[in-house]
Parts: sequence; C-alpha cells; structure tokens
Amino acid sequence: MSLKRLGFVISGITILLILSACQGGNDPSPDEIDVSQPEYELDEEQQTEAGESNNDGAASGEGEEDTDSEGTSNNNIKQKDYSSEQEAIDAIDNYEVVEQTNIELGYGIKALSEGATGHQYISWNEGKWMIRVNAPTDPEYATGNYENGEELARTVVDYLETNYLPAPDQRGVIDINDFGDHPETVIRWQQGNSVYEIDESTDNPINALQIAVDSAS
Repeated sequence: MSLKRLGFVISGITILLILSACQGGNDPSPDEIDVSQPEYELDEEQQTEAGESNNDGAASGEGEEDTDSEGTSNNNIKQKDYSSEQEAIDAIDNYEVVEQTNIELGYGIKALSEGATGHQYISWNEGKWMIRVNAPTDPEYATGNYENGEELARTVVDYLETNYLPAPDQRGVIDINDFGDHPETVIRWQQGNSVYEIDESTDNPINALQIAVDSAS
C-alpha cells in the first residue's frame, strides 16, 4: 500500500471515530431520563363519588358509637316523679305501721298474721319498709314453693338479713302474692319527690327482691 492511500485510510478512520463520539454525547444520560409517574386528575364525577364514600364511612362510625352507648338503664325499675315530696309519699297509700303482732319470723322480727276467706295475710315492718304476704290457706291454690304464708314470710326475712334494700326517705311497701294463678311481687319506695316500682310476675319473690337490692349497691 502506498503512503498516500494509507493516509486516506487513517483520515477516514479518524472521521468515523469523531462522528461516533458526537452521537454518544447526544444520548441522554441515566440521570437525565424522566422516570416520574404520570399524574392523573380526577374528573368532577370521580371526586364526588370519593367524597360520598368517605362520608358514608364516617356515618357508619358514628352509628356504631351510638349503639355502644345504649342499654345503660335498668328497665325492671320504673320511676314516677311528683311535683312535691309529700305527693310522692302519699302515692304509696297502702303503707302502714304494724303495731299488733302475734308471730315471730326470726332475727327479732315480729309480724301480724290474720286470715280472711281463703287468704292468709302476714304483715310486718323492717325499718321504713312495710312487707305484706298474701298466701292461700289451701295449698292447692299456692305456687307450691312454700308450705304456707308463714314459711314464705320467714324466707323473706332471712334473705333481707344479709341483703339490703334501698332506703326509702319515708315509705316503702312490698306486696307478695303467692297464689299460683297470679304470682306477683310488687316493690315500691319513695325517695324525694320520686316513687320507684318493681313489678315482677314470679313465683319466687326473691328474684324481685334481688332487683331492688342490686339497685341499692
């Protein structure tokens, strides 16, 4: 190869190298590549639906709080308010002080036992409470849980020896009916200008007494 031709070859190679370097310099470097994610804007309808979804979630949470707050009152005890304390006292009109007694029920408690046609009534006082048992003289008509009215009265006295009723301000009355066709225990007591009442259709008066005892604790 002649020197002249060699010079042309070298010149051509040099030009190719220069062009290649220029093209490489124009390619973007990794640092210059835009890798950010495209941004999307919600249209008006999508924004409205998203807002409604959030509001529904908030409303659902509020409903759960309201449910949890319910059920804190005792539905077994009714309260009636009067315009004055004296009216509340007078509302318990079947209260009486048992002065004459003829039987003992235990723990120093004395009671009056008296009869009427088919009925045995036993009445006594404990503090400001007056307690009255109405039992049939014929066991066939009784609930069958007690031998007679006196045994029922003793059971009540025994229970109240270690379980304490709410304290009435002036009057409290407990009426116990031991007839099998309509067993019932009604407890009423006065505090301030309010009268509280428990009325349980049960053949076990202790169940009703327990409600009153629990309210006092």
